[in-house]
Amino acid sequence: MTALQYELFAGVMRFVFVPLFLFMLIRCAKNAWLEYRYEKEYFGDVGTRGEVMGYGALLDEWQDDDAWRPLYDDADIGSASDCSFRVKGHGLRAKHARIYFERGRAYVQRLCLNDDILLVNGTRVADKMQIFEGDVLTCAEAKIILSIPNNVKGGRNDETA
Repeated sequence: MTALQYELFAGVMRFVFVPLFLFMLIRCAKNAWLEYRYEKEYFGDVGTRGEVMGYGALLDEWQDDDAWRPLYDDADIGSASDCSFRVKGHGLRAKHARIYFERGRAYVQRLCLNDDILLVNGTRVADKMQIFEGDVLTCAEAKIILSIPNNVKGGRNDETA
């Protein structure tokens, strides 16, 4: 390759491929930004584990500010390390219960065996049960007080929701 051919090739690379590369880079960044804005507008601020829908604390520790743990839109309660609400040393199963939110209402679902203790305010949970602000969830020997914000529709006296 002669020096003239090399200069011609370098010029083509500089004036064709560099702008093309920059155009593609800017286009990808713009698409990523638009997708981020769309998801934020339609799905809200969702973190890595989901949106925080409420808080829970062990009943004997609830007065301590550090005791309140977030309840995400799909929270597993149990003794396993992958549970979003982990309780150790109270006789819980690895996955004892699940708190989830559906159509603005909060529910607790049994994941443990029928012989295991799962109560809401002293009432046995057979499969799933709606839960409200201030309810006490008893899982084995652990008592968990729940704080669900007002944006969750359907209180105990709300027949129309």
